[in-house]
Amino acid sequence: MASVSIRGIHVEITQAMREHAQMALEKIFERNHPIAHEVVVRALPKAEISISLSFQCAEGRFKVSRTVEATAFYSGMTEAVKVLSSNIDKSRGQMAGRRNGGADLTSRTSGVDDEAGDEDVYEDVA
Repeated sequence: MASVSIRGIHVEITQAMREHAQMALEKIFERNHPIAHEVVVRALPKAEISISLSFQCAEGRFKVSRTVEATAFYSGMTEAVKVLSSNIDKSRGQMAGRRNGGADLTSRTSGVDDEAGDEDVYEDVA
């Protein structure tokens, strides 16, 4: 698997953080082959982790993003990857449904808040 690109804004990214991001995203990359990805960690004014992934698959091309507020990098990264994995499966199912004559779903959903108040973004790039 390719090395995960991770950058920090007002925070130094340690080797341990890089390795944790690599291991967490590896689970997603095993099932889905990304064509692009980005991980950004921000420390100010509040701690955030943003992950953006683009994929090409049999169902088409799509992008998923997740931004979470985190008190700790490791738990925030784990939470973001867990939700992204679910969103990837959902996006692929929506795309397959449209290609198989299913209901016409909107190609972009943004601003969908979950219980934690975090925002998911996923879109069909085709």
